[in-house]
Amino acid sequence: DTVPVGNHRYSGSFAGFVGIADVSEAFNSAQVVRASDGKTAVHVLCGSPQRVARTSGEILKLMLRTADLEALDRAGKTALHYACYCNQTAIVDKLVRVHVNVDCTVQSRVRGDFYDGCTALHVAAQEGHWQVVTTLLKAGAVVDVVDGSGYTPLTRTLLRQKEVSQMEPKTPEL
Repeated sequence: DTVPVGNHRYSGSFAGFVGIADVSEAFNSAQVVRASDGKTAVHVLCGSPQRVARTSGEILKLMLRTADLEALDRAGKTALHYACYCNQTAIVDKLVRVHVNVDCTVQSRVRGDFYDGCTALHVAAQEGHWQVVTTLLKAGAVVDVVDGSGYTPLTRTLLRQKEVSQMEPKTPEL
């Protein structure tokens, strides 16, 4: 039996994650349970601020202690990449405290993927999540890594600033 949640279908003990009740069973089992897109419960949690808000601190501690925090989903992303993309500052802080690899790169299987080769710092900088950027820098993230598009995190920041400034209405000159 599977349980649908958004675009994902979960089975076995992972289906209990939807209701949060049986999440400890999912993480204490020897089997790593994944959705059809390769996401683990940690990927899903890091990519969903709503789930983090509903998840108890004890469950988060259990996840951080027992889950494979550097597992890649089918898109080649880790839980840290999702947490950075979704501006999950508290989760990013918890992940760096348990020493996840902050310089792990997205290993996309899709040619030309926008995030291919990006580190967590690239993702946070691209999205303009400055508290997350600060957390990653304090954790020792490398600042001069070049992603699959040839950009450093600073270059992605500058490109984002240019995009934002082009969207802002211009004040007419007097």
